Amino acid sequence: MFAQRVALKFSVPLYVCFNLSSSSALSTRRHFDFQLAGLKEIATQCKDLKIGFTVLPVMDESSRGTKRTAEGKSVRTKTESTFRGLLDLIRSLRVAALITDFSPLREDAAAVQTVSQMLPSSTSFFQVDAHNIVPAWHASDKLEYAARTIRRKLHEKSQTLLTEFPPVRAHPFPADAKVLKLHAPFFSPNHSKQLPLALRTVDCVCACEA
Repeated sequence: MFAQRVALKFSVPLYVCFNLSSSSALSTRRHFDFQLAGLKEIATQCKDLKIGFTVLPVMDESSRGTKRTAEGKSVRTKTESTFRGLLDLIRSLRVAALITDFSPLREDAAAVQTVSQMLPSSTSFFQVDAHNIVPAWHASDKLEYAARTIRRKLHEKSQTLLTEFPPVRAHPFPADAKVLKLHAPFFSPNHSKQLPLALRTVDCVCACEA
């Protein structure tokens, strides 16, 4: 919603890009197939809404380095090669603004920091919190150690945020199909063949947008 609002303000196309983890991160065929089915559904919806969509593979988790934080904990580092496909796409489309979702996980936070530092000077960077009703940075201004200390804050601040989501509408400025063809969606059947068969896809659960 925020991304489309920005795109409409400046009368430019809107693109959705998903960085697909490698097989080592997805670990099972069930996980991979479920995620891929959801991405295919989103791709169809984006096409109907005249929004560009592509999926880019990221480098294998196991080939990344690690570093230690001030607390002595090991955290995998993200290098430019990890997001080479994303950076190439940004340059090809001459993206003016990159908008990503918030995640509290250390690896995701490290990825956000790395990408934001490597963006061209002409590309603005924004982060939104689409996971929580009360955005993490709005919920509390300090580190909370127990549910009882933050519960009251969440209840109070949620009252003004419990509203209906406005629908995403058909985008009036079409995406550049020629450029997206160079970054084709990464829907490769061979990718799932590399995964363990211990947990096969289940038919009773259908993937959808998150």
